[in-house]
Amino acid sequence: MKPPLSAFLIGLLSIDIYWVSIMNKWKKHHPRKTAARDTKEYVYAQLIPYIGNKRKLLDIINDAVELTGVKKGTFVDLFSGSTVVARFAKQLGFRVLSNDWEPYSEQIAIGTVVLNEVPKFTKLGGCENVFKILNDVVPIEGYVTKHLCPSDDENLNHESDRLFYMRKNGMKIDAMRELISTWVDEGKITSLEFGFIMASFMYSASYVSNTSGVFKGFHRGWGGSNGTAQYRICSDIALRPSIILNNGKKNLSTRQDAGKLVHNLTDILEGIPDIIYLDPPYNQHPYGSNYHVLNTITLWDKPDFPEKITRGTKSAIRLDWRTERRSAYNYERKASQEFQELIDNISAKFILTSYSTEGNIPLETMMEILGSKGSLRVVKREYVRYRVSPTRLSPKPRNVEFVVITDTNGKPESKENIKEIVADLRRIDSEIIVVGGKKKKDGDSTGDAENPLKYPNLLYIRNDLWTLYDSMSNSDMDMFEGKNKPRRLLYHAENPLKYLNLLYKRNDSRTLHDSMSNSEISESEE
Repeated sequence: MKPPLSAFLIGLLSIDIYWVSIMNKWKKHHPRKTAARDTKEYVYAQLIPYIGNKRKLLDIINDAVELTGVKKGTFVDLFSGSTVVARFAKQLGFRVLSNDWEPYSEQIAIGTVVLNEVPKFTKLGGCENVFKILNDVVPIEGYVTKHLCPSDDENLNHESDRLFYMRKNGMKIDAMRELISTWVDEGKITSLEFGFIMASFMYSASYVSNTSGVFKGFHRGWGGSNGTAQYRICSDIALRPSIILNNGKKNLSTRQDAGKLVHNLTDILEGIPDIIYLDPPYNQHPYGSNYHVLNTITLWDKPDFPEKITRGTKSAIRLDWRTERRSAYNYERKASQEFQELIDNISAKFILTSYSTEGNIPLETMMEILGSKGSLRVVKREYVRYRVSPTRLSPKPRNVEFVVITDTNGKPESKENIKEIVADLRRIDSEIIVVGGKKKKDGDSTGDAENPLKYPNLLYIRNDLWTLYDSMSNSDMDMFEGKNKPRRLLYHAENPLKYLNLLYKRNDSRTLHDSMSNSEISESEE
């Protein structure tokens, strides 16, 4: 007997309500409320600091997903990195396949995307006991301590010492990682349990590192000359279980070259994926070298380097990024061809592509490649570029980030429409003013080096976002309360000088930047 029509409609309604409720659960990134260390928000919790990660751009990714009309199904993140987009898709209710060919990213994905519940750790007395054992382990002097730490934390030799970690944390990392290896060898933890531990380990190892998040180098001294972020660098490393979200789906993690994986996706997923999300590297900096220390801790293969700095080994960057995982996207002359081959071999209902106006693939080329696959729509906005230090000013502090939605069932895009899309992105990019007087619009004031508060160098971007960069002297700081601490004031869309969003450190350079949306501004003023 068939169920009555009313029951069928109620069922459909409940599915839509479920999806809407999932949609309402995610929160837009906020520098304090969703800070990786303290937040309970699944999407942002324990996110490693990562160049190009999309935590601040999830709103336009969400817009792109909504424009597809897909409310359930499969979502493939081919360049998963920090896993923030894969987590976001999981929270939206998709079945997720997270792929990245860096070992650290694979383990983060297993520990945060694949798992739908906290592992049992039955052979070690449960999850809580496992983390207690690891955090209480007796420190030892092992590979990390000998190769990535100084001989004496108080008496540094900048010619011979690597300063990725303080010795106390290096010794703890060595002890914890050796213990984990023992558990694996003795069969006391499963591969999923290993991934759950390593996801936490990757974040904690990043948090206490004497870097700005990238491991191509380290600060000279703990936190550099300004003592930047000593509160975390000098803290004691501790592992905390990752936050898990159960989406009721069989989520997957793979570690393959994206160009090769796409040939097998239909077999792996037992069907054509609804959405494939692409976020390929934009520039010449390979992730394997940027995060080589995380790979070493993950693989625990102890690369053969001198314990102290020698010529060409200052950062002890492992070489497998060249021999095993060299990305064509890091090279201008190769990136376009690699992208063309990837798109040609993709089978999916929709392709979402995140990219920047400053990427290695020219805008015209990217749109032509995507337009040959189907019809195009674009969501976009300005974005504050990554800087290794807030005290370093960038000549162009913003660029345009966009997501291209390719409907593979649609008609290939015409050359005229492609030209219009590219022209629009170029126009928006041209409205971003370069700092330092190299490029500005009529009527824009130029900063005064001696008194930047008197003549601030303002960047006006599309009628809603302002940025002020200054380099106030110590005497200038006397007018502010709470010296040496970050001070946040309300931002005002109509009068940006009325309420400034200030961020300053110690007694030297300060930087102001703001990327709040109008809705956030309204919430702040309330």
